[in-house]
Amino acid sequence: MAGQSEKAEAFRALHKGKILVLPNGWDVPSARVFEDAGFPAVATSSAGLMVSLGFQDGEEIGIDILAKAVGKIANALSVPLSADVVGGFGRTPEEASASVLKIVEAGAVGVNVEDFVTARRSFSRSNSRWRS
Repeated sequence: MAGQSEKAEAFRALHKGKILVLPNGWDVPSARVFEDAGFPAVATSSAGLMVSLGFQDGEEIGIDILAKAVGKIANALSVPLSADVVGGFGRTPEEASASVLKIVEAGAVGVNVEDFVTARRSFSRSNSRWRS
């Protein structure tokens, strides 16, 4: 199994050339399904991962619990893992940077941060207008 540095280099190389498709896993088994299907990298789904742990989508899960879950997934894969960290788990750039560092230290080689300061609505509440 490749180490984190090798996974990071492989992930960087995937961004050159053709379109990179990242399937989103929410736990070790789902991520392994994507790896076994031949995807060269996997990402996490914030909503899927959080709901699988009993939380609503958003930042109520806490960065430490998220980092632990990301670490389990990253350590189970031989391909690179990119993690969704919602809004960065911080109100300042410094707080968000500290959260990103925790996720990378857990084993992710890529991170995406959404463009809002903190979670304001849960996934289920924000989509209620679509169901009405």
